[in-house]
Amino acid sequence: MPDTGKLTTFFRLINEESSIRIPKVQRDYAYGRDDDKAREILSGMLDSMLDALQDNRQEIFDFVYGGPYAKDDETQTGMIPLDGQQRLTTLFLLHFYASLFAKDSYGNPIDVSVLKKFSYETRQTANDFRLKLVTEIRDRIIRSGYADRKTGIKKLIEDDAEFSPAYAFDPTIQSMLVVLEQIELRFADFSDLWEALTQRDNLCFYHITLEKFGLTDELYIKMNSRGKKLTEFEILKADILDDVRNHVPEKAFDIARKFDTEWMDMVWNEFPGQPAKADIAYMCLLGNVLRIAHNWNGTIAGSELRCLDEAEVSFMEEFLDFMYQVYIKPGGFAGWWSKYYYEDGHVLGQKDKIRLFRIDRPLFVKAMVEQLSVPEIIALSATYLIWKTNLPYNVAFKRLRIVRNLTRANQRANSAHTTDLPSFINDIKAIIKDEHIPLTQNSRFIGTSLDEESAKLSLESSVYDCLLEYENHLVLDASLSLFMDEYLSADSSGKLLIIELKRFCEFFGNGCRSKQSFEALRVSFLDKEIDYWQAPVNNSHDRVKRRFFLHAAKDYASFFFKNRQRENQFGILKVLKQLETPDKLKGNESKAEEFRIDDWRYYMAKYPASNNLDTNSGCYGWKDYDACPLDVYILNSTYFEEWNLGWSMMLNILFDKIKDVFLLRWDTHQRPIDVTDFGLFVDFKQEGWVISSVADSDILGRILKNPLFASARLDDDKTSVLLPHDPNAECDYIEAIEKCLLSLLDKA
Repeated sequence: MPDTGKLTTFFRLINEESSIRIPKVQRDYAYGRDDDKAREILSGMLDSMLDALQDNRQEIFDFVYGGPYAKDDETQTGMIPLDGQQRLTTLFLLHFYASLFAKDSYGNPIDVSVLKKFSYETRQTANDFRLKLVTEIRDRIIRSGYADRKTGIKKLIEDDAEFSPAYAFDPTIQSMLVVLEQIELRFADFSDLWEALTQRDNLCFYHITLEKFGLTDELYIKMNSRGKKLTEFEILKADILDDVRNHVPEKAFDIARKFDTEWMDMVWNEFPGQPAKADIAYMCLLGNVLRIAHNWNGTIAGSELRCLDEAEVSFMEEFLDFMYQVYIKPGGFAGWWSKYYYEDGHVLGQKDKIRLFRIDRPLFVKAMVEQLSVPEIIALSATYLIWKTNLPYNVAFKRLRIVRNLTRANQRANSAHTTDLPSFINDIKAIIKDEHIPLTQNSRFIGTSLDEESAKLSLESSVYDCLLEYENHLVLDASLSLFMDEYLSADSSGKLLIIELKRFCEFFGNGCRSKQSFEALRVSFLDKEIDYWQAPVNNSHDRVKRRFFLHAAKDYASFFFKNRQRENQFGILKVLKQLETPDKLKGNESKAEEFRIDDWRYYMAKYPASNNLDTNSGCYGWKDYDACPLDVYILNSTYFEEWNLGWSMMLNILFDKIKDVFLLRWDTHQRPIDVTDFGLFVDFKQEGWVISSVADSDILGRILKNPLFASARLDDDKTSVLLPHDPNAECDYIEAIEKCLLSLLDKA
């Protein structure tokens, strides 16, 4: 057990020390401030003091530590508190109040010159008031007969001739007056208060001398930089230390000291010269650590607000010690983190580190600025376990890599929930300790990812090591299941797998996200023979189909993840295998030549507007694929119902073609295009274009009379014309309707 210091009282301390001075860098006395937090703390402290005195029992009020002040290699005498000035000032005021009633053996007011050894350097006005309070003002209060009235002490002091108008603007003095008023409220009827305070050890604290720490200006600023008000951090710290004293009192000294020295130092280092931010950062860090602590035993998904038990106190201390050990090593947080992890903007992955997708800085630092997400908590917890178990670097690296891969699978599936944290933590404990991959039925990690990691562990180490750069690939995003299932079945050695992954990287290299490369890749993955990524039907009849295509460079990754709910998924690898080299990818026009003009793939290949970069899923839907394959919709989600947003692919292409020529309006919820120049509506059907006009039937007649559109026919109600598609025409269906509309413009 560490030395917890000397158990003492305020009266004994002030008699033993040549002085007790609150230094300039300390904040103002705050227990009497007019806010709920201050009132709560003051009330609790004074009530505890009164109860202890009335019951004649010992109450220990934490630790007070400090020592001589060092500056310019000179040490000043006396005790300067590094921590505890709020409690010391409160005890000073309580002793002052008790002295108003105390008499010596001759019946005269006692001598309290010893109280003059307590001084304030925070403000000159506060120090002047402190001295006058225990001398002239005290004498006049006693002579006024206050001992008989025992009420109105605050007004007596404020009305005294020695009470300067400047005192009204000193926050420390105003706080002292409020505290004296509250002391009066509680202790007015307590007989022999001075004797109880000076002769008994009811109100104690541990006094720790910290001469060896070198108490300098810099250290005092760090220790007392949390502003003028009582902060949420101070409340949280007090609550935590209460839990520590209740459950593991033998650790109370060490934890209290670390809070204000070692642990605080690593926070301060991240926010130099920014005390307000440092205070918030410390609070945030503790919240994240306590959140992990509450879930560490794998039983509940707790918040950081509830009380700590013994195990959680021990975990908190060990975790913050771990961070401190990392902080003091050469390179600090960034250096230690970069031994294992990296993150950059390159598509291709590194070969010797673990990419943490979307985690762009060490989590030690991020934990100080925001609440960590579940994936971030998993990563930070795994890193802590590596330190705790002291594994060799290569073993630690491998197991952190497994944790990353499993976590990314849950992120992609939006299945990393706070309620699952205990399960995740239990699993990563087993992974880090024994390299044990959890069973699918017992884990919250995604089953396909668990299977993938198990399969990798059976590979030769040379092959396994080679896979890291592909796991780090920005598109593959820590998932190789699709490739592994396809190519390990043909070659269990893994050599073929490596060859095909390398070939994949030739097409999806660092330049694959450019506009030109994306469009070339998008159309290259269209194939007239291979059907792939057909989604299960979500509608009531089987004519409805949905398919997925490359639709945005930012979403390349979703195209290559193994998904048990998708059919014919391996077809995408077959298409990839047919591609020659990246420099021979076809453009829109040449790719379209592979298809007939009555094939929806022709239009998807030829016209960039067949794709919508703003959609969320890359999903296309058909209401009746067999009967109407050209009637295809670009969906905004994976669902296809009447109420879902969807762009008719053919109308979207047409809109893009003519938007600079005609004045258009278009409600994309499966409605026709409004060509307002002519009051026409243009819609697409499997059999042809439908042009309608309620206001001007003459314009429909012009279409019917035009020899270019001899096949056009009027419907029965004479409000629309059908322009049938001609699969044998020289122009495609988009060019046909564009020609029709432009002909109307020429004769307008």
